[in-house]
Amino acid sequence: QRRWLEFLKDYDFELSYHPGKANVVADALSRNSLHMSSLMAKELELIEEFRDLSLVCERTTRSVKLGMLKLTNPFLEEIVEKQKMDEKLLKYKTLIEKGKELDIKIDENGVMRCRGRV
Repeated sequence: QRRWLEFLKDYDFELSYHPGKANVVADALSRNSLHMSSLMAKELELIEEFRDLSLVCERTTRSVKLGMLKLTNPFLEEIVEKQKMDEKLLKYKTLIEKGKELDIKIDENGVMRCRGRV
């Protein structure tokens, strides 16, 4: 505030004060700028999410093309299928499903792991 006073002291003007609720225009403008800042923050979040997706963007005169290459490895799927056929592991799986605490856990992909290892 002191800087503004220093800046304005050289000018001849009349300052009119409007109490909060009476100053509807300023209130609407301040709300709008707050809204815009939150939109800008959301925009930055979206930009970061798009960057994390490793999208390739190609701009043409009439359109924008987005592409993404996703590589998958069927190795874990094969492990899950083989684990379903292993009688010893099926016994462990039954115990886990009954709530027994074991060193063997089933991860989000359905792979049974002992102490984090396949």
